[in-house]
Amino acid sequence: MQAERPVASASDIAAARLLLQKMGIDPADLLQEPAEPPQVPTFADYLPRVSQAVSDGTRRVYRTYWNRVVEAWGPGPSPRYPRWKSAS
Repeated sequence: MQAERPVASASDIAAARLLLQKMGIDPADLLQEPAEPPQVPTFADYLPRVSQAVSDGTRRVYRTYWNRVVEAWGPGPSPRYPRWKSAS
């Protein structure tokens, strides 16, 4: 048994069209398969950029931590969850 689908009012449809327009989305785009998501940089790719952007003092303090992150997760995509368990 299927649940009844609510009927959208004319104002709901107008609001949805306005939202899509503001987002730069053509309604026809919703009927196509989504494009590949953008590639997420790895820690090994990103941390050198961070290192270049900070002061020498900050780099000196954080370098050992950044190196640990790159050793643990550098070659793969950034993890969603850390590999270690919290001490709390």
